[in-house]
Amino acid sequence: MRLKNLLAVLGLLFVVAFAPQRAAANDPTNYMYLSPDEIQLNEDGVGTVTVWVNTYITNYNSIMMDLYLPEGFTVEKNNRGKYKFTWNPDVVEDHSFTTGEHDGFIRMFAASMSASYILPGDNWLFKFNIQAPEGYTGQGVLAFKNIEFYAGTTDTHKFDEIEAPIYSHDYDPTTGLDEVIGNVEDSTEVIYNLQGIRVTRPLAPGIYIVNGIKTLVK
Repeated sequence: MRLKNLLAVLGLLFVVAFAPQRAAANDPTNYMYLSPDEIQLNEDGVGTVTVWVNTYITNYNSIMMDLYLPEGFTVEKNNRGKYKFTWNPDVVEDHSFTTGEHDGFIRMFAASMSASYILPGDNWLFKFNIQAPEGYTGQGVLAFKNIEFYAGTTDTHKFDEIEAPIYSHDYDPTTGLDEVIGNVEDSTEVIYNLQGIRVTRPLAPGIYIVNGIKTLVK
């Protein structure tokens, strides 16, 4: 009986030790973010977006996410007319990348053909350039939604949405503000982004409408 109990304990320890790692929802140590978290366009209306991932999961091998841009914005393309996303080869060393245009967003997908894993840690994942439409005045927001990382074929880990304001080169984000605050933590606040979408909390510093007041959240 003691031997059976010992074997049962050892079996449980083995399962715990070697089971696939899972990221809990809203895990503060497993997330994506933009750095810098505000996109400043140059005089030609071009800005660079750099996406970072901070994760401790060691067995991610594919990614999917949807990129939303303000109306009139475009993503830089290469000479063959393909979107020019530059992926970090140290993080996704042998992945293949595909993009597809949908109604209002660009769907991005990266997968490894040899089941190699995305490098864990705090690393930049990919970067790309955006082009603003002529006459842009700095009132738009770029966002990534439906962010999913896959570990094998069965485990799907959802990441929080991320967004960032896009400013023209001469835009002053404090112009016309009624209030400047450090953060918004009160769950009773009614918060909208500049696209008119209600959010539970600001996902990035920028301008929001908080309780009907145009507010800069730092």
